[in-house]
Amino acid sequence: MAEVEASNPTDGRPSFEPMMAVWSPGFYRVEDDARKVEGLSARTPAAAPLPIEHPTANRWWIAANGTPRVVVSYRFVCDRRSVTMNWVTPDLVVLNSCWARRSDETDARREARRCFGRSHRCT
Repeated sequence: MAEVEASNPTDGRPSFEPMMAVWSPGFYRVEDDARKVEGLSARTPAAAPLPIEHPTANRWWIAANGTPRVVVSYRFVCDRRSVTMNWVTPDLVVLNSCWARRSDETDARREARRCFGRSHRCT
């Protein structure tokens, strides 16, 4: 299990729409990693909770409520070893699709913090 926290700029938009791909880049295999997301929450940098809707299987809608950044946190099941899957052990971390992003995002102005347990550093 990986714990993911991503801080995303809103650029003044009234809402934020994170998503996950349903296919695996380069291998073109349907993985549907969004079903492995648990406990998704959103908040402002000041820790005020933000409303979340889940309109489709791989997308979420979050009201930004005027905040300049939306912090999205979730747990991600990482229990399969493969070139397209996700795996976390005390000695190895392999993440292929553990990232929520805006569906209209065109730049890399985001920060992610991923924590994998006591033996791995958070980055």
